[in-house]
Amino acid sequence: MKKKNLLIIILILVISFFKIEVEAASCTTEEKKALKQEAQAIEIIANLDSEESPIHEHYYTISFNNWSNKFYIEDSKGTIYQMTPGHTSEKKYGNYAPGSVITFKVYGAYKQTCAYTLMATIRVTFPHYNDYYLSPLCEGIEEYALCQRTYSGKIESEAWFEEQIKKYKASLEKQEEPEKETNIIDEITKYLSENPYIIVIAIVVILLIIVIVIRSIKTNKNKIKVNLDLK
Repeated sequence: MKKKNLLIIILILVISFFKIEVEAASCTTEEKKALKQEAQAIEIIANLDSEESPIHEHYYTISFNNWSNKFYIEDSKGTIYQMTPGHTSEKKYGNYAPGSVITFKVYGAYKQTCAYTLMATIRVTFPHYNDYYLSPLCEGIEEYALCQRTYSGKIESEAWFEEQIKKYKASLEKQEEPEKETNIIDEITKYLSENPYIIVIAIVVILLIIVIVIRSIKTNKNKIKVNLDLK
């Protein structure tokens, strides 16, 4: 009988413990809706580690705005962030590579309302970063790809970068030769060479003019002779 009573007591304790856990993790439709609104207000801010690096390598940390202990956050790499007593919006977490795209999922926190329930999904793109854009060699050629802040290609070394800059600047210095000044004679010559039929027409016109002038002179001479004979 004693064993039976002991088993009943243990069973009651287990049921009571289970009931407490279930109550702690309760999640009504209204509660879930309210928590989702809070979760969707969470902001994840990307912070670049520094503007310059002697080895030209960088990473991003993140900070959270509007986060509370009602939630924990897990990123697509499997890293979990849980709020600690010392949390502030300035506190930085994680280490993410420039150019990466990370998904963060917001869940109800352990022993909180709607525990482990997905409340929001936040996608963050960490921009590419090229600290060579700060180089004095980029002054005046900011449009060049290697001088872009968000250049995503690989810059092999400092020497390689300087060599590419020199080549680019040299290409800009190669300008077309200035056109020679043309005068009226040059323009006429060019026009005639492009339109040879004009020359033929001009020659014919000139010859006709010459013929007309010669005949006119001969006619005038004959008229003079006739007048002299009459006298």
